[in-house]
Amino acid sequence: MKVNKVLNWVIIIFAILIIISIFFMLNSNNNKASLQLYGDTNLIIYQGEEYLESGYLIVKKDGDNNNYQVNVINNLNVNVIGDYLIKYQLSYNNKVLDEVIRNVKVVANPLSNVKLTLNGNNITYHWLNEVYVDKGATAYNGNIDITKNIKVSGNVNVNQIGTYELEYSINQDGLKKSIKRIVKVIDINVDENINYNKSQIELKIDLEEFYYVTLPNGSSSYNSIITYPINKNGTYEFTIYNKYGLSKKHVVNISDYDKKAPTGTCLATISNGNTTVTVTASDESGIGKYVYLNNEYQKNTFTLSGELNSISVKVYDKFNNYTDISCYVKRLFDNNMDNITLSTTITPCNSDWSKYNKELSEEIKQVGYKTRDAVAYAATYLAKFDYLVAYSWGGKSLDIGLNPKWGCEVDVTKEVCTKKTGTNRCIYGMDCTGYTAWAFAQAGFDRSILRTSSQSTGNWGNFNASKHKYSFKGNQDKVHLIKPGDIVHTEGHVGIVIGTSSTQLKVANMTDGIKITYLNKTNGNSVNGGKSFDNFVLFDDFFAMYGNAN
Repeated sequence: MKVNKVLNWVIIIFAILIIISIFFMLNSNNNKASLQLYGDTNLIIYQGEEYLESGYLIVKKDGDNNNYQVNVINNLNVNVIGDYLIKYQLSYNNKVLDEVIRNVKVVANPLSNVKLTLNGNNITYHWLNEVYVDKGATAYNGNIDITKNIKVSGNVNVNQIGTYELEYSINQDGLKKSIKRIVKVIDINVDENINYNKSQIELKIDLEEFYYVTLPNGSSSYNSIITYPINKNGTYEFTIYNKYGLSKKHVVNISDYDKKAPTGTCLATISNGNTTVTVTASDESGIGKYVYLNNEYQKNTFTLSGELNSISVKVYDKFNNYTDISCYVKRLFDNNMDNITLSTTITPCNSDWSKYNKELSEEIKQVGYKTRDAVAYAATYLAKFDYLVAYSWGGKSLDIGLNPKWGCEVDVTKEVCTKKTGTNRCIYGMDCTGYTAWAFAQAGFDRSILRTSSQSTGNWGNFNASKHKYSFKGNQDKVHLIKPGDIVHTEGHVGIVIGTSSTQLKVANMTDGIKITYLNKTNGNSVNGGKSFDNFVLFDDFFAMYGNAN
């Protein structure tokens, strides 16, 4: 019995040892790392086709922190038909733990004789927002045209600047042969300036791979900055090219070119020893500059040193056409007259003229006694009071200042008004001779030579006999000598020149009140409906006869 018990215990212990051994054996196998391949383990590729390795994965158990090595043994030659093995060996401490194999079979390529060719360049440029028409490609398998089998992938967004790729491919039995084209969508920027001063078109071209530009005259320029002369109205067409043959037209329309010179007027105002010139001119293409004695001015108003009685300004348009414009010279008295403000309370007859008489006296003093400017100023000053001074045939007033009797109804006398109006009464005023004599009297000339009751007698009558009387029609060579303060005369009428221009005279004269008449210098005819005059008298000469000239 005891023997049996011992035997049983021996058997039990032996069984336990066997179980423990099996456990350790199983546990040892479970801790072993292994290799696992990605992709197919059996591959077929075409001769000449690139082999792309799919790779592998080292599979470890939890808690395995060992660093394993993988050795890939690859004798594959894609250019030689045959069967190949690629071995992947997992090792640790130089001991191979696992090995896996990928079988690769290289077979003949059915597309090896296929030739793909692009139509056009492999890099091409295209304009933004223009329709893209692809030139395509051709394909031949030996001598057989298989172009129709070409598949095109990719797209070109012509509405977006950028670089795009098109692929042209032939697919057969899962094999693809392809070529690619790069399409660059670009835009062109042309900075355009029409330089009228230089009569030219100016272009600055911003274009990728700029090459050259053809000009409107057919010539070419390889500069991206262009200047081209303007010689007429119309369309100027420039064709711009880049280095890849892409071209685009740039059109410049010129509609305001002209060869006509500017037209206008010029006013020269003399004040404080200087002359201020103001030119008012216009031209179809616009005014470019003003030139006086070789000095250029960009603005139409400029000031010259000195009192200049004769001024001519060259006015240029933007195409360098020019005209000479003679300036009307506006003397100091004209400026002062612009500042006169009349009282609305003044009425004809016995009004208080002291304020205006003082003003007149001070201005005459400033202009200068016994000067032609003083005569012209006085004549112009009184013209401002036209409504107060009635025309009265034979009327004279040689007193200094404005006469308070002007506008009053008075008895007819020889010195006032000899022309009766049906009664022995008349309105106190002046005629043309009286008005002229009054202006000279205010300027300080001797009243004794002016006092007369008739324009056909006395010194005024000497106009007809004076050797200093000239005819507009017969003495055009003297017309340019006329200045403010000179006299214009015709049978039965006389007036005072108060301004001049290159073509006209401005004349103050008494007709139905004091009127301003503009005369054509070539014939003395009025251009604004007033009185015309046949003759003119240069008073520098006339008054020299009597020792009163200045």
